[in-house]
Amino acid sequence: MIPKNQNDTFSLYGNLGGDPEPHSIPTKTGTRRYYDPILDDMVEREFDLPERNFLTFSLATGGYGDKPLRWHYCVDWEGLSFRLRKGDRVKLTGYFQDRSYQKDGQTKTVRQFVVVNVEPLKLKAREEIA
Repeated sequence: MIPKNQNDTFSLYGNLGGDPEPHSIPTKTGTRRYYDPILDDMVEREFDLPERNFLTFSLATGGYGDKPLRWHYCVDWEGLSFRLRKGDRVKLTGYFQDRSYQKDGQTKTVRQFVVVNVEPLKLKAREEIA
């Protein structure tokens, strides 16, 4: 998903709270009912949704001076953050999105930051693999 206009994108500067975790949405097939104006009737069509892989992580912003520490839940649909690790300082460009889900019969809403671009600013030292 791309925001409707460029003014909806933001840049966040902060440190990763953990390594990006890979997730996947499995392949889905089924049928849906559509209105066909030529037949003037409802028809069933098959659909196939491919598997989607994505990364999730948290980003800490603020926490110095008079700026309060804030944690942001981030979703990376393109896999741009696969080389980042916990503690890396980054600049993320993207947009906020509200997502709702059902838990214990109650509707919960989560605000997440959808990553469009990742710019590493300072990477933590990595151990060399011998």
